[in-house]
Amino acid sequence: MSKSETIYKRNAGWVNQSDASYQAGFNSKLFGWLYTPDSAISQSTGFILCAPVGHEYIHTHRAYRHFAEMLAMHGFPCLRFDYSGVGDSAECAEEDIFSQWVEDINQQANWLKNTIGVTHIVFLGLGFAANMVSMAAEIHGENCSIILWEPYETARSFKRRLGALAGVSEFKQETEAGYIESAGYAYSEQSLIGLEKFDLSARNLSNIKTCVVVEAQDNREKNSRWLGKLGLEDKAKRIYRPDFTKMLDEPHKTSIPFDVFGEIIALFKAEASVQAADLPSLPKLEPTLHATHYIESIYRSDDRLFGVLTTPTNGDTLKPLIILTNAGSAHHVGPSEIYVKLARYLAEHGWCTLRYDLGNLGDSCTGCPENENFPYAESSLNELEEVIQHFSEDFPSCILAGLCSGAYISFREGLKDNSNVSRVVLVNPLTFEWVDGMSLDVPSPKMQSKEASYYSAALKDKSRWGRLLTGQVSYKSIAVFAVKYTYQKISHVLHDFCLAIGLAKPNKLQAELLYYGSNNTALRFVFSDSDPGFKMLTDDAGSIAAQMIAQKKIKIHFVENADHTFSYKKMQSNFCTKFLAALID
Repeated sequence: MSKSETIYKRNAGWVNQSDASYQAGFNSKLFGWLYTPDSAISQSTGFILCAPVGHEYIHTHRAYRHFAEMLAMHGFPCLRFDYSGVGDSAECAEEDIFSQWVEDINQQANWLKNTIGVTHIVFLGLGFAANMVSMAAEIHGENCSIILWEPYETARSFKRRLGALAGVSEFKQETEAGYIESAGYAYSEQSLIGLEKFDLSARNLSNIKTCVVVEAQDNREKNSRWLGKLGLEDKAKRIYRPDFTKMLDEPHKTSIPFDVFGEIIALFKAEASVQAADLPSLPKLEPTLHATHYIESIYRSDDRLFGVLTTPTNGDTLKPLIILTNAGSAHHVGPSEIYVKLARYLAEHGWCTLRYDLGNLGDSCTGCPENENFPYAESSLNELEEVIQHFSEDFPSCILAGLCSGAYISFREGLKDNSNVSRVVLVNPLTFEWVDGMSLDVPSPKMQSKEASYYSAALKDKSRWGRLLTGQVSYKSIAVFAVKYTYQKISHVLHDFCLAIGLAKPNKLQAELLYYGSNNTALRFVFSDSDPGFKMLTDDAGSIAAQMIAQKKIKIHFVENADHTFSYKKMQSNFCTKFLAALID
């Protein structure tokens, strides 16, 4: 454990002064967090944390939040925010979107200077955001510094990266005309025209105070090349980061580079001067976003739980409130921001939606980082119940919903005797019962279902029969699968037979489904047709599931040609339509 991490964890009970808003320099359309330190230790330097682009925005959310807290703990005012059209910020035109994001960055810097009174701005950007930061610093002029974390030397290399990520996707989908889709994000072809202006060698950074490059060993030579072109090779401070990819891993796997954060803080703390004890009084921060088709308001529960409430522009609250629980460890915007897109789509159709973070996830985290980032925490049900109770007087009832682990938590909460819950909508659940030790990556039922789908397809493929007969496939793997799958099928059939003749009781899942049927809480499922959830439901609940589906006590909606998290534009559009159908059928 690094010294920086030790100090941070020792002070885990310390709560920085942070506020979410749609105004703090954000033109009332951008969402962000302002961190202000204790005035007694306030530095003259302020930080603007610029999130990376695409899926890396979701994956680095946790690390950025902790870095912002560390900066405030050491006296540095700090802003972290969502760009125009990203996360909780309002939508915007997609043409020349990267230039718009540069404008967003500079706007934050100007606001931080004018409102907080800092005299020196430090811009931090990771990945292609580092390229945007370099352009922002060039525009901003004197008395600013930059931290470029794994930047792209050229826009061409960034485009190649997008193509490579699209190429390794396990799920292939026809891309919507006019877009390039990569790792769950769509970029209009128009927005990628003219990106060459973001090449690092095209910058004029002679006026910046300090340039810090955080880099992996493999990129040192490349970075020396463009630093040399800019005349910064001897002036730049370079931080070696050997395990950069761990910060960009799937949200439940991400690690926080406390050592790098500590080096950055020490570097700028040595250069900064301490301000007067009294900071300027802060302006009133705007908790509400007014857009064309929806209104969004910030929800806080005793400074513990954080969420965003989306309502129709007419303020109608006559329908039940839809409550979306985290999908895995992704924060409240959801994988590929699917929760944001769903909430705003539903608002156009007259529905109110709350997307919130559980107490150990996203922006609801407080305390030690060792106690966070687990999507199946035991405290989750109590927290969801707290949210339901909070809105019980404002809405006639609640509809619980979520993707993946969010579906699991919604399902468990729906089993409680709560008159405020009228419906539960489960999206691609991967388990109906969490057991400690289960994998957060691919639970065994999912893997077995995938294997079943694979072998079913293989039986229909003549070329694979040829490979089997000529010994080009593993007989052992086929035998292991066959034994495992046959055992499961026989077990389910025998249990259903014994249940029918009165020699067995319903298993746990069957009993839970029957409870839903008896207490009049509507149960709906939305499945991607490629996902294992439907097979898990019908296998594990057998005849009971079949009976309840036939009686329409359970209703199923399928999203065709979709992956687990709906990572393509067409999938997302189809998912929103099916989800709305699950609300009203």
